[in-house]
Amino acid sequence: MKILPYLTVSPVVLVAGVLSQDPLLRYLLIPPLAVIAFLASRDPFGPQAQWWQISLLPGLAGLLGVMTARLLGSTPWSEALLALLLVALLGLTGFAQPPILAVGELALLLHLKSLTYPLDVFLATAALAGLFACLRFWLRRSPRY
Repeated sequence: MKILPYLTVSPVVLVAGVLSQDPLLRYLLIPPLAVIAFLASRDPFGPQAQWWQISLLPGLAGLLGVMTARLLGSTPWSEALLALLLVALLGLTGFAQPPILAVGELALLLHLKSLTYPLDVFLATAALAGLFACLRFWLRRSPRY
């Protein structure tokens, strides 16, 4: 049994909860961050733990959600269109982490029109990518892994 997911998810949730002062932002960031941290920690050297998949794609998903909310509003048609765009993004990149669907759809469903949301998502996930870069560095030098 790998213990790494147990050691990474709780600290990520704790730090995100402490750093985000806005309750809505906490609601929007913590669930996807916890899932991304769990999936990446299952194989820290695998493709799901690459920096661009951890940080760039969730930020892009948040941006797509905000832009869809700005341009089309929140309707069943715009929600379906955004889901199609996000699934296409997953397919084109080979990214196997569905939390980006939640990141984009939450922005649309909550009518977020500020660009601070995708920026916050990017910064939070970039910090997570930095954590995994340090973790990979440490694990490469660990004789037990």
